[in-house]
Amino acid sequence: MENKDKIYEMEINSGGIGGKLRIQNSNNRVLAKIGDVLLDKLNYYRWNNAVNFFDKYEQKKAKRSLIGKETPLPPKFLFEILGNAFMEEEDDVQDLWANLLSNWQFAENRTDIAMVFIEILKNLSKNEIRILSAIHRSSDGNQIRNDKNSYVDGNVVREYLSLSKEEYELAMLNLFRLYCCEGFHQETSAMYFGDIPIQANGGIEKFRITALGYKLLDMIFEKD
Repeated sequence: MENKDKIYEMEINSGGIGGKLRIQNSNNRVLAKIGDVLLDKLNYYRWNNAVNFFDKYEQKKAKRSLIGKETPLPPKFLFEILGNAFMEEEDDVQDLWANLLSNWQFAENRTDIAMVFIEILKNLSKNEIRILSAIHRSSDGNQIRNDKNSYVDGNVVREYLSLSKEEYELAMLNLFRLYCCEGFHQETSAMYFGDIPIQANGGIEKFRITALGYKLLDMIFEKD
């Protein structure tokens, strides 16, 4: 079957009421319907972008076939993921949207599914994603995650990714703004002003991933 003739169907669920979303090609643009109702929120995106996304998604779903049947998502989450994925031109970023959809459909804890993670992913640039990916895949990532007195060395990350100082600073400031990262604070104060403990903030040079940030990493990067 040629790409232009493909038809994709996805189950949706809202308040215990199920349905089926149907997505197909119309003059090289997305045409999305539930029953006979057209969904303007998903229509008119480039068809090739939708095909690329669904190719990624189907591959990821196939890897998880032994886990069991995926759970349909409420429309508000599914439509947001698909809309952002269809709009995305960057292949690597589109891959993250496919991971998010797949991970949520197989999520054991349904309370982890929240719009905040969609909003964060929408606001990440390619450099910010590269930084998060490097930390996620690093050999000492679990140690840093579990040891509150460990931190990520920003200079090492910047040099590893060949980022300029300006590129690194802009990326990290946005990760701080989105509450994905925070400056490193030692649990034991290194300095005192009289009897008052002073905790130094490592800023973007010495930082940690926040609890929210680690939740995001678990959702947007493929499970090993």
